[in-house]
Amino acid sequence: MSDSTLVKPADPVCLLWSILREQGFDAAERRALELVAEGVTPQLHADLCASAGRFEAAYHSASQAQAEVNGARHGRLALFADALGNLEAAQRNSELAASMQPHAATVEWIVWLIDHCGAPSAAAHMLRAYEQHAPQDARAPLWLAIALAALPDASARAERRAALLRAYALDPAIHPALPLQLTLAFREVRDWPTVERVCREVLTSHPADVEIAWQLSHAQWQCNDAAAAEATMRAVDAAAPGNAHALAAIGMYLAE
Repeated sequence: MSDSTLVKPADPVCLLWSILREQGFDAAERRALELVAEGVTPQLHADLCASAGRFEAAYHSASQAQAEVNGARHGRLALFADALGNLEAAQRNSELAASMQPHAATVEWIVWLIDHCGAPSAAAHMLRAYEQHAPQDARAPLWLAIALAALPDASARAERRAALLRAYALDPAIHPALPLQLTLAFREVRDWPTVERVCREVLTSHPADVEIAWQLSHAQWQCNDAAAAEATMRAVDAAAPGNAHALAAIGMYLAE
């Protein structure tokens, strides 16, 4: 978010979010009221209460706080709602935050959610919203994939594969690990055509990439084409002679 609203590592927003997740609403509200008594804006207590549907208490605290940018408020509402398990409210408030503030402010908030708060689920909500507003920014699907990697369910893994594909389509060079991460994600579900396509594209510009060549050869081997797998590793050995991994792979395929 903007410099005036960006939270810091010891910020009370992160503190309340942590208490909310670990101890529940009552404990978080008690700490929020203590923070207000210590001089923190009552808006945090208002946001906490609103995220839990306690609108009367939220209105009372908000009436005592100075007005601020709505995007910042909706960002906090989304974070608190996610901690409470209200995923619909978290996504709705993320969309409101992304629509009410400059893209740079949303990106700043997302970076904080991932790097400092450690809130991958909340970050995923905000990234989905941001990607709708900035569909050409390859960071959005890439960071979404990073956030989703921390979530355990199968639907998150499927969404992560789709996000990696979008990031790769927008800018395959945005991060050096992207092609391999994409390849491994589709190898996990045995989508060999996608693995082969990505690997061939990478090897066109990086013919000495032994790891990508190995992934391609593995896909070819899984498709019962040991000869093609051997040829792939011989090609990378010619580009990067003497690599022990390439030589070992060639020996394995010769034995097939």
